[in-house]
Amino acid sequence: VKTIIDEAADEITLNDIVSILKKTNENIPVSQTLQKLVSKMLIFRTDMGTYLNFNKAINLCDKDEVKEKLSILLNRYEFITMAFLREEINEELGYNLSSFYYDTLSRILANENSWFYGSNYLSKKKEKSLSLDKYIKENYDENLSTDENFEIISSKVGISLIYFKNFIYKTKQNFNTDWIHQHD
Repeated sequence: VKTIIDEAADEITLNDIVSILKKTNENIPVSQTLQKLVSKMLIFRTDMGTYLNFNKAINLCDKDEVKEKLSILLNRYEFITMAFLREEINEELGYNLSSFYYDTLSRILANENSWFYGSNYLSKKKEKSLSLDKYIKENYDENLSTDENFEIISSKVGISLIYFKNFIYKTKQNFNTDWIHQHD
């Protein structure tokens, strides 16, 4: 699988990789293999189901410039999320790269700089102990508006407004309705 990606002229999709492997009669758990290669930082996942050779991917941005910007962000927040990272880096540095791309890049930078990396999590200060959703729930003040809560939480955590509002919307939509049918 890695050879297929390394030899591809550009990004390659999961479907293309599977198609190539079918011609060789190899039976490889492709999705798992791809995930392992990304986890080992041997390839980049650049989008949903799209992968790129490590050397080509790392050259899509100026890694030192991204590291410098991330260092500033990580000094400002307890932790940052991948969507926030994507928004900030793309806007500040003029890139148009995905959260998937930045997930791989932040894993590399975390290893090189002794930062704390986790799923949807990057920090200089502490290792991940709570999921982002749990963090929001624990810090959300029902007496304040959603916008006021976002202002407070986003002053501590690098989170995108879209993620925050979607999470709050889903949380309010999934409230317990058992009481409605209790006398049925």
